[in-house]
Amino acid sequence: MKSILCPIGVLLGAIVGNFFIPVVLATDDMDEDYVTCGSAIKLTNMENGGTHYLSSAQHKINSGSNQQLVTSSPTRTDSSSLWIIASGHGIEPCVPGAKIAFGSKIRFTHMNTGSNLHSHGYKSPLTNNQEVTGFGDDGSGDAGDNWKVSPHRSKGNYWKRDEVVFINHLDTGAKLGSSMKAQFTRNNCGNRCPVMDHLEVYSAKVNHGASMMWKAEHGVYLSL
Repeated sequence: MKSILCPIGVLLGAIVGNFFIPVVLATDDMDEDYVTCGSAIKLTNMENGGTHYLSSAQHKINSGSNQQLVTSSPTRTDSSSLWIIASGHGIEPCVPGAKIAFGSKIRFTHMNTGSNLHSHGYKSPLTNNQEVTGFGDDGSGDAGDNWKVSPHRSKGNYWKRDEVVFINHLDTGAKLGSSMKAQFTRNNCGNRCPVMDHLEVYSAKVNHGASMMWKAEHGVYLSL
């Protein structure tokens, strides 16, 4: 899926997977550089050259919290890798199309299921790091859904597309990660594993290098 740029103005629509998102036609004078509130984005994990994408579906973790499983998928074109950017739990909604500032409290709501990217003290099933799940319904949840983005090297104030960033869990201070060393296989997931060849997604306070770096590339981006 290629990126689509959608300034707020003349209302049209975009089909993303099986979903219709109200958007508008792009114009030549709009700012194409930034990740914005209300955008539906795909997050690429930067380990191994960026081959896996933050993903989820209606599968449950069969240990720990038993909440919705979040993985890194090797399939780029699947709508299960789309996450909508929203304001953090407990604060006023952000303006659709507004740029996301580094350090601001945000949520990532899974487009297909309506659950929020979430973390807490349960251990992840493969690496025993901190579990990352999908939690809540239709974007509602709790403070465990709150994250902030920080730049890997940039000195700017706002999150740019194609920029390498860290995604930090506010409640625990852990960073979002995913590693080729933690792959779901027949041995650890069974012959009918619904996430075969996906990677575990976790959060951890220890810096694991590129496995904790992410980039927003493909998606439907709103702009003012």
